[in-house]
Amino acid sequence: MSEEELAAADAGTLNGTRYRAGDLIGKKGVERIYDPALRGDDGERAVVVDSRGRLIQEFTRVESAPGRPIHLTLDLDLQQEAERLMRDKVGAIVALDPRDGAILAMVSSPSYDPNMFARGIRPAEWQALLEDENDPLQNRVIQNAFSPGSTFKAVMATAGLAEGVITPSSRVHCGGSVTLYGNRFRCWRPGGHGSVDLKRAIAQSCNVYFYQLGKSLGIERIAKWARMFGLGRPTGIELGGERAGVVPDEAWSARVRNHPWYPGETISVAIGQGALNVTPLQMARATAVVANGGKLVTPHLVRDREPPPAEPLDVDPQILAHVRAGMGAVLEPGGTAHWSGRVDGLAYGGKTGTVQVVGGLIGVRPENQDWAVRNHAWFISFAPLDDPQIVVVVFNEHGGAGSTGAAPIAAELYRSWFGLEVERTAAVSTAG
Repeated sequence: MSEEELAAADAGTLNGTRYRAGDLIGKKGVERIYDPALRGDDGERAVVVDSRGRLIQEFTRVESAPGRPIHLTLDLDLQQEAERLMRDKVGAIVALDPRDGAILAMVSSPSYDPNMFARGIRPAEWQALLEDENDPLQNRVIQNAFSPGSTFKAVMATAGLAEGVITPSSRVHCGGSVTLYGNRFRCWRPGGHGSVDLKRAIAQSCNVYFYQLGKSLGIERIAKWARMFGLGRPTGIELGGERAGVVPDEAWSARVRNHPWYPGETISVAIGQGALNVTPLQMARATAVVANGGKLVTPHLVRDREPPPAEPLDVDPQILAHVRAGMGAVLEPGGTAHWSGRVDGLAYGGKTGTVQVVGGLIGVRPENQDWAVRNHAWFISFAPLDDPQIVVVVFNEHGGAGSTGAAPIAAELYRSWFGLEVERTAAVSTAG
């Protein structure tokens, strides 16, 4: 226990537990939050010893009490498989139960061995951690906030249906681009998708469809629904240092940037770009809303306590059924993750996302780009399609397209979880 930690404790207590200088305490994560339960009670003996330290007489004895065991929600096999899949990658994986928010796997990569700190970290080891450009000390699951890319289209689709702006059969013609507010906005497919309804727009990640939807909704309604899905605020998981992310609107622009919100910015937010920032855990929570029919769960890591009750959202479950159907089509023929994410014997729902890092690289394959300028790859998903029991979110920094850099990783996790084999066919889509 550091002097600062002891000074911060109220009258020598922390979370109702007595602490003294020299105590060993949990420093981060679950061990810090649940330290009072884990540590137990110190014992004490008052004795008389001779000059050689030999016991002569014992006056009093207070027996120590062991701490209470904490049982985590993590599934060991799934956790180890997720760690294996992220080896030599930079990014995060989070898997949770959409019914109650229990975390089944959580990986931030690269990571570090916390035992270095328990035994006393060497100066060279500490310096290496500080100088690592990929910052292994940062928990990317809760502390890295990036644009969600096209994964945000699941929220957009819900908002559009709930606000009555579209119906499942509403169609938009995609010719490869659209001009809005005097600017030309391109679809990821240069030749366009033709006439698309909602299901096909989700399955093929048609930007033009969601550009038009964003224009109709406006930033205020988009922000309202993003916040309903838990974006723009911490999830409440029992870990310190969680970032809130950013859900932009007119008030945010005036407060943070000191200038008004411009309508053209709404078009970028509609496909998950622009000022919108989320963490992988927030996206897992938002995906759970779609999977469980409209309940906002609180992610948690400890099984020994009753989880916070889910917050029912004011959204028609039938609307979310249409969104699930669109996400199911992502894995069907013609969907952006059909070849890369398909798992034989499992019907599940997903959504790819690709976040542009620098412009001017359209048509250049990721393997021909420097790692630092490659797009970020997202994939949000839930399984099974008809009875969701698990949500898997993959974020692969500079992993290229979501279909190739993130969806195959999720597919491997589902194979492990459900004991199925994956059809490992080279991906052909580079959709957002």
